[in-house]
Amino acid sequence: MSLQQSEKINELTAALCAAQMEMTNPKKDCKNPYFKNEYAGLGSILDSCRKTFPKNGLAFTQPITMISDKPYLITTIMHTSGQWINSVAPILCKDPNDPQKMGSAITYMRRYALQALIGVTGDDDDDAQQAITPAKEPEKKKINEDQIEFLNAVFDECDPDFVDKALSALKKSSKIQHIGELDIELYDRVLKAAVKNRDDKKQKISKEA
Repeated sequence: MSLQQSEKINELTAALCAAQMEMTNPKKDCKNPYFKNEYAGLGSILDSCRKTFPKNGLAFTQPITMISDKPYLITTIMHTSGQWINSVAPILCKDPNDPQKMGSAITYMRRYALQALIGVTGDDDDDAQQAITPAKEPEKKKINEDQIEFLNAVFDECDPDFVDKALSALKKSSKIQHIGELDIELYDRVLKAAVKNRDDKKQKISKEA
């Protein structure tokens, strides 16, 4: 996030100071279902501005602009004197072609950019835990009974040394104690190797016969 301002901001600063004296932190009226915390929605933050900005000669805008083909939010606080200050922040969205996801990303950035400029907070102070704590990986789907039975049947036709080495490798690298703990992705890899070993064994027996 970068900051820009007019040549002078003395009158804007005095007006913003007066507004902040009357301003309170916005009401936390929303809940985050992932981190189980409460936060102030954009509407609540806008209300904080509208209650104190007009009578102090202040106004704000938050248009979207494109910079190098990427969307940016420009949050500007303006004073009747013509003085202004703004922040320019990128709008990060994994799928900018999805209107709903893009809308959520814009709302998210509007909340944080405006709070930063006017000096209020609508979020719990978690000592940066949400920023530094990695998101939990979704639990991988385990294989079902039919898949377990099928893999065991293939193992029965494989070279015994291959089976021992495969199970030993699973216990060492993936902490798998028995076949039922395999997830789908790992199951596919093990099954592919087992089928190859079985087929190689059959082909070798066929040549020796």
